[in-house]
Amino acid sequence: MFNKFLLLWIYCLSLVSGMVNTVTIVHFSTTVAHFTGVISNFSAALSKLNFKFSFSLFLLMFSFLTGGIISGFIVNGREFNLKKRYGFILVFLGTALSVMVFLSKENKIYFLLFLAFMMGAQNGLVLSYKGVVIRTTHMTGNITDLGVSLGYYLRNPKDLFTLKKGIISFLNIIVFVTGGILGIFIYSYLEKKFFYLVSILYYAIAIFYFRLRVHYSKYNGGF
Repeated sequence: MFNKFLLLWIYCLSLVSGMVNTVTIVHFSTTVAHFTGVISNFSAALSKLNFKFSFSLFLLMFSFLTGGIISGFIVNGREFNLKKRYGFILVFLGTALSVMVFLSKENKIYFLLFLAFMMGAQNGLVLSYKGVVIRTTHMTGNITDLGVSLGYYLRNPKDLFTLKKGIISFLNIIVFVTGGILGIFIYSYLEKKFFYLVSILYYAIAIFYFRLRVHYSKYNGGF
């Protein structure tokens, strides 16, 4: 049961990032969670000597990178462990997001840079479930893992463990898509106040994590 709650917690993060990334793409015309396209546009802008646009893209990438650096510094290691300060990072992101929504009402650029930082910090958590690394801010890796798992399974039909790993990736994609759909509908009503809701969701996911820590410690004799 504990493992199922852990997986649910990871999916909650995917839901939120699906909401944020879809809203920024539709309403702000940029992504803040996956950067293959951004880097390609950066290359194209440099080739055309469009330094103003390339600089803005560079700042977006640098913000994502900075989020990852901060997350890596706090978490201190790539292996997932409930002893680590994932909850602290989520509380920080929720608080900082509320502050940024309030302060950047007239400045879209700074706000988007913060969102990229936020997604970079979340992506830097490096979450895994039963040996499967689950990306919560972008789906390219999940689609790859799903395809590879299905390929392995087709070659070895008795390998049910590999099939289960593919199902985990598939469900994560569904959760991300669901988050995107919810994000668009909610933003249409709340507009920029939508991000206050995201802040609250970060707090809720942090509390969820702290409860998991307490449960784990209680039934395993402490950390």
